[in-house]
Amino acid sequence: MKKFLFLVMMAMTFAITPNNEINAQQEAGEVVISAGAGYSLISRLITVGSNASSIPPIYLNVDYGVTENFSIGLAGSYNSFSYDDIDIFGDPLSVTGTRNNIAARALFHFGDNPKLDQYAGLRAGMTLWGYQDSDNIAEENLNLNVSSFRVLYGLRAYLTDNLAVNFEVGLGSPYIFNGGIAYRL
Repeated sequence: MKKFLFLVMMAMTFAITPNNEINAQQEAGEVVISAGAGYSLISRLITVGSNASSIPPIYLNVDYGVTENFSIGLAGSYNSFSYDDIDIFGDPLSVTGTRNNIAARALFHFGDNPKLDQYAGLRAGMTLWGYQDSDNIAEENLNLNVSSFRVLYGLRAYLTDNLAVNFEVGLGSPYIFNGGIAYRL
């Protein structure tokens, strides 16, 4: 995690230097695709223990610039967890679960740095939970769909005209913070 944060800070430092004229702000009709991974407190709590593991939330976002300062988009994320242990009767127990999130995003872009796109917005959608244990007892297998909301702040630091590193922090589902790469079409 420290290496990731160091890389984000280095990219931001590079982006703030004024010797390059890359335009970071959204423009009407512009499409930006972002992909990466996040950190989820729920995933961390579910996988506490020596026999537990998880795949962190992996995300893909597509944002479309409606105007210079406003974009709408679609977002999706996936993460999974598993736990292996012995149940109270001494039988092996294996539990697996998944969490998929599909949402719409509305973002307001601000700032005047030509290489740093800052934005704040709202993500609203559905989280699809799936749970299954090794006993395959129907009553214990769970599929649950719940509404999800996230208020977020993010930034994209453009390294070239089209390629950027991105970082978001927010409150709500599916993750607390995430980072990755972004590509402007």
